[in-house]
Amino acid sequence: GTQATSMPSYFTYCDAFFNIDLTTNTLTKFLGTRTNISIPNYIAIIGSSAFQSNTTLQNVNFEAGSSLTMFGSNAFYKCSALTYVFIPNSVTSIGHSAFSYCSSLTTVDFESMTNSQLTLISVRAFRYCTSLTSFIIPYHVTDINEYAFDGCTKLTSVTFMNTTNWYVAVLQTTPGGTPIDVTNPQTNATRFTNTYNNYYWNKVD
Repeated sequence: GTQATSMPSYFTYCDAFFNIDLTTNTLTKFLGTRTNISIPNYIAIIGSSAFQSNTTLQNVNFEAGSSLTMFGSNAFYKCSALTYVFIPNSVTSIGHSAFSYCSSLTTVDFESMTNSQLTLISVRAFRYCTSLTSFIIPYHVTDINEYAFDGCTKLTSVTFMNTTNWYVAVLQTTPGGTPIDVTNPQTNATRFTNTYNNYYWNKVD
C-alpha cells in the first residue's frame, strides 16, 4: 500500500521505504531491506546517493510508463549485492559514479537500444563493476566521460548501437579530438578499461 505526508514527503512501498521529494519527484533515499524493488513510474530522478552502500538490494526495476530522466551521482554507489538494473527509455543521463563499485552487477538492461533517450554516461559511472562482462551503448548516447568503465576487469565486449563519428579527447573542453573506430566490441572493451579509460569519448554529428 501507499501513504504520503506533506512535510517531508514519504512513500511506503510494502516493506521498502522511500524518502521522496514530491516537488521534484526525486527519490532521495531508500531505507528498505528488500532484495527486489520496482520504482514508481512518477519518479523523475534517483537522487544523489539514494541507494549508496546498500548491501541487500539485488534487482532494480521500474513500473511501466516510467518518467525517470536521470540517475544522480553515487545513486547506487557500492551496492555490493546489486546484480540487475533496468533503465527506462526516458533516462537521459547516468550520473557521476552512479553504479561505481557495484561488484556483483552483471546486467544493465535498457528498455530499448534504439528508443533510449540516454545521451550521457558520466565520470566513473560503472567504475569497478567487476562482474560486468558486456555492455551495449544505446543509439543516442553522445558523451561518455572519463573512467566510465575503469576497473571493470571482466568486461570483454562494449557494443555501440551508433558507430559513426566518435572521438576521444584528453579534456572535455570542446567536442571532437582524435577519431576512433568503435565497430569492434572487444577492442572497445579494452580501450574503455585500459588504453583510453581516462579519455572523454564523444560523438560529433
